[in-house]
Amino acid sequence: MLRHIQFLLLMLLPLLFLSLLSPAFADRGMIPVSDVSVYGPGQKAIIAWNGVEEVLILSTDVYASGDSIVLEILPLPAEPQSIEAGDFASFIRIEELITEHVPSSLLDRFQAGLPGLGKDIEIVFHQKIGPHDITVVKVSDVTELIYWADGFLGDKGLEYNIASPKLESIVEGYIGGGFEFFVFDLIELTTAPHSIEPILYRFETDFLYYPLVISSLASGETDISLFLLTPCAIDLAELPGGMHVGLYYGEPVRFEIGGGELDSIAPEIAGLLGDRAWLTAVKYHGDLENLESDLNLYSGRSSPELAFVSPGGSCTGTGEGSGATVSLRGDRVFFSGCVIAPTPCHQLDAELVIPTSSSYPQTIIVDITAQETFSTICIQCIGEILFKGEIRNLDPGEYEILVCYQGGIIAQQMIEVPREIELLELAPGTTLEVNPGNRLIIVDGVSLELSAPAIQTMIQAYAGVKELRIEVDEIYDKIEISANGVSATAGETIRIEDSQLFLKSPQGSAPVRVMPDEVLEVLLAQEIQSFELNDMDGKAVFAVEGIAMARLFGLFPIDMTIKTIVDAQDMEIVREEMPWWAVFCGLPQRGVGQ
Repeated sequence: MLRHIQFLLLMLLPLLFLSLLSPAFADRGMIPVSDVSVYGPGQKAIIAWNGVEEVLILSTDVYASGDSIVLEILPLPAEPQSIEAGDFASFIRIEELITEHVPSSLLDRFQAGLPGLGKDIEIVFHQKIGPHDITVVKVSDVTELIYWADGFLGDKGLEYNIASPKLESIVEGYIGGGFEFFVFDLIELTTAPHSIEPILYRFETDFLYYPLVISSLASGETDISLFLLTPCAIDLAELPGGMHVGLYYGEPVRFEIGGGELDSIAPEIAGLLGDRAWLTAVKYHGDLENLESDLNLYSGRSSPELAFVSPGGSCTGTGEGSGATVSLRGDRVFFSGCVIAPTPCHQLDAELVIPTSSSYPQTIIVDITAQETFSTICIQCIGEILFKGEIRNLDPGEYEILVCYQGGIIAQQMIEVPREIELLELAPGTTLEVNPGNRLIIVDGVSLELSAPAIQTMIQAYAGVKELRIEVDEIYDKIEISANGVSATAGETIRIEDSQLFLKSPQGSAPVRVMPDEVLEVLLAQEIQSFELNDMDGKAVFAVEGIAMARLFGLFPIDMTIKTIVDAQDMEIVREEMPWWAVFCGLPQRGVGQ
């Protein structure tokens, strides 16, 4: 009886998805090993990603023009940690969640007129799972891969040459992009369309990944729909060309679900994502040969952050109301303005509010409030209080920015964060001066407005020539100096002359020959809390505060805060401050100030 029920669900599942949503389909490159044509009328996948690891549940509805064995190829960005049988119930549960979460008053919707919907080859895994005969290989050369695949098929009693210019071009593109692992899956097909038993893959990746280009090896039109489960709502602007959000009776399928609902899809997904996640359905309809880019999403790795300062208030007699302006600089949203308060003695606070909504573009609200301060005697007059702020870590895409004060909108602006940011690149030897808090920089004696988010140049450093990145933090009046991904902040003016970095101080210009990444070599701290380039009696120094793991009496693990001052000219340790009990951890203080 159970087998009959499973068979019935298998046959009904494509009909359910076709009637409600464009079906959720997986995407793998199919190569017939006999002279028949292979079509992919429907493909479905569930993809869960938490920023560092992905669970991928694949199943494909396919048929051939004759009985055939098909070789499917799936490129992966990392070696799979596990490969096991999936369950069709996961796809059925996804469909149920859509009907539960997306508004489903169908009568109201129709009345409103809404529309419906060799040496370079290493075998790292081999196992038979149901109808699948799966082999995972690690490869670095396309010729070796195809040569191995021919031998692999010969060992299975299948004499067929899979080589083709298109296959070689696609595989070479994946290998050139750093993809080393390829899944080979042999499956028997018949002329009757049917869904192949799902397979669950788990692998590490710092981006949500799904291969689309490899699917262009098959022919014909297809509907590809993917169910994406991520910690944060994905940015739809990152979707490949031809792919868009799936609709359920005119409504976008994009909503939050809880841990219990995640577990009902698959326990592995609940274990990956925890208590909450966003479910987004994305769809592609068209010819397989038009798939020109894979799905690579970096959304969800960081959340938008708000930087906000208010220098204080003063009396105003202008009678003008509260107001603000919003602008985009690079990939950051800046806003500034003033608000009117009953007296100047009010402190402004701001909160970033991102409504939980499936609407696109995403709305982001900066909610400003004023609280009266009683610490000083206040002049009784109408107060005007200035402010400025910045929204950081926005993924590429469109946003509607609202700046609100005490419940009213004082600025509203549509902005589009670009995918790529064009930096201001300076040739070696260029003279540069940057003052924190001032958007004017001086390049070879000429004042320029800093429109790019950062400046990039080459300088002579302690360990040779370094590529230096300089970014101005206008909100906190600081400069961020980065080398090899390690950053330090400076609150004073910096200058680059003759490919040498200097920090300005009251005593003059202090040379900075050590870069932030080099300072890490002499630190005991493992987790850096703050990293600053400061002036100390006319000398440039790095002040670093971090946490190191130590063992009290050599037995008990304990976190220890360490403050280290490092000379920015010769990398000598000027002073190191530790707790008094550090001597019981075998970590004596270093530096002249000990």
